[in-house]
Amino acid sequence: MKTTTDLISKMRELSLSLLDHEDLHYLVKKVSLILNTNAVLLDTRHTIVTYSFLTTPLTLNEQLTLQLTDYSTYQNRLYNATLSNTSLHLNGVCFPVLNQGKINYYLFFDNMFEPTYEELSLCEHCCQLIGLHMQRQNAVKVEKMKQQEAFLFDLLYGNVKDPGDVQIYGEIFGWDFSNHHVVIVFSIDEFDYFSMKPDVGNQIYHVIETELVQRRITPIILKKRSEITILFPVEDTNRNAKKAAIREYAFKVKQQCNRIVNSNELKIGIGRSYQKPTDLFRSYQQAKVALELGNLLNYKDDVPFFIDLGLPRLLYHVDTVDLREFYDETIGDLQKYDEENTTDLLNTLEEYLQCECDLQIAADRLFLHKNTLRYRLKKIESILQTELDSMQSKVNLLVAFRIKRMKKL
Repeated sequence: MKTTTDLISKMRELSLSLLDHEDLHYLVKKVSLILNTNAVLLDTRHTIVTYSFLTTPLTLNEQLTLQLTDYSTYQNRLYNATLSNTSLHLNGVCFPVLNQGKINYYLFFDNMFEPTYEELSLCEHCCQLIGLHMQRQNAVKVEKMKQQEAFLFDLLYGNVKDPGDVQIYGEIFGWDFSNHHVVIVFSIDEFDYFSMKPDVGNQIYHVIETELVQRRITPIILKKRSEITILFPVEDTNRNAKKAAIREYAFKVKQQCNRIVNSNELKIGIGRSYQKPTDLFRSYQQAKVALELGNLLNYKDDVPFFIDLGLPRLLYHVDTVDLREFYDETIGDLQKYDEENTTDLLNTLEEYLQCECDLQIAADRLFLHKNTLRYRLKKIESILQTELDSMQSKVNLLVAFRIKRMKKL
C-alpha cells in the first residue's frame, strides 16, 4: 500500500510540475530528478526538445543519433535505445510519446535497462502528460494560425488599410513590420489536391519555414492549397544586394524540395519590396504574375523577379484578344505560309532575332549556310511585306514572338 501511495504521490508531482509551469522542460526535469537519471526528450527527427541532468552540455534543436530496439516484454511501449553524437554515447530505454495514435516524441532515459513497475508507471504517466500538453499546444497553435491566416489573407488582398492595425497584429503575432518586405510565392505545378499525398504540402511548408528560421527570420507564412506565400524581410540597401539575398534563399528552398517533388514542379515568383505593409498586396500580385510568367517563359535555372520581367509583365495585363490580333497582324501570314508549305520560316526568323540579327551566329545555330539564311530572310521579308533592317519591324516582331510564348499561340 505504501508503494502505491508513493507512486500516486510521485505521479501527482509530475502533473503539478506541468500545471504550474506549462513547460515540458520542468516536467522532464522533475521525472529526471524522481528517477535519478538523465532524461532527453526528442522529436521524431531526433532533434532535442529539452533535456535534464546531463553532465555533457547539449544544444536545443541539435540532432542526435537514436537507435531503437524492440523491448520484448513491453512491445511498442518501450525500446532499448542508444543515443549519441560526436561527444556523447548513452545507453538506456526510450518511450514513444503518442498523440492520436502517432509517435510525436521520444522520451529517453539513460542507464535504465530493467525498469521496475514503479519506474515504468512513472515514465508512461510522464509520456501521457506530454501527449496531453501537445494536444493543448496544438489546439492553441491551430487557433493562432487561423487568426494569422485570416490577417495575412486580408493584408495580401489589400483589405487592411490602416498601418496601425498592422502594427497591432504584428505585436500580437510577434512579427516585425518595420523593415522592407518582399512577397515570395511558391506553388506546386499541376497540383491535384485530391490525388497528391497530403504530406507533400506540409513537407514543403516545413522546408520553407526551416530555411527562414536558419536565417533568424521570423516566419510569416500563408498556406492555401497548392500555394505557400511568405513575407521576406530585406535591408534597405542597393537592389543587387536585396536580390542576392532573396535568390540565395529561393534556390536553397528549391534544392531542399527536390527530394519531395521534381525540380521543375515547384514554381516561384518574387514581387517588389515595400516598406509600408499596407502596400504588400501589390508585391503579392506581382509575385503571382512573376510566377506565371516564369512558368510560361521557362525559367528553369533562375527564379523570376517581377522587376526583371520587362516587356512580358506589360503584355501580361493587355487583353488577350488585342494580343492575338497584334500577333496575327505581325507574323500571322508567316505562320500560315509555314502551315501551307511545310516550311519552318517562323523558327528561322525567331532564331535570327534572338541572335540579335547576327547572320553568322544565327546560321551556325540553325545549321545553315549564310547564303541559305540570307535567302530565307528575303523570303520572310516578302511574305510579311516588311524590312528586317528596320528597328520598328524588329521591335514589332520581337513583341509578337513574346506574345507567342506567353499565350502559347
